[in-house]
Amino acid sequence: MVRISGVESDDGFIRKVENMILSKLIEDFSKQTFETSHENLERSLMEAAKYPVFNTAINNLIVRNFVSRIGNDNYRVTDNGIVEYDLRK
Repeated sequence: MVRISGVESDDGFIRKVENMILSKLIEDFSKQTFETSHENLERSLMEAAKYPVFNTAINNLIVRNFVSRIGNDNYRVTDNGIVEYDLRK
């Protein structure tokens, strides 16, 4: 289970959730799982998924071309997303 703590602002909280999502998608990508379902993301990131900002974070990543939506409920990290995640570390 992932814990979220020590974030003072909504923007900081959303960014932390974005990082968790990118991390999960990159982990799946490295295992040759090129698409991750919304349900799998929620299950893997249960602590973050219970907050409304979870969907906001996913949408932010899509808008900035760090994540692609495949169909209605599947996601894939983009090359830009991998670069962005490395920059955020």
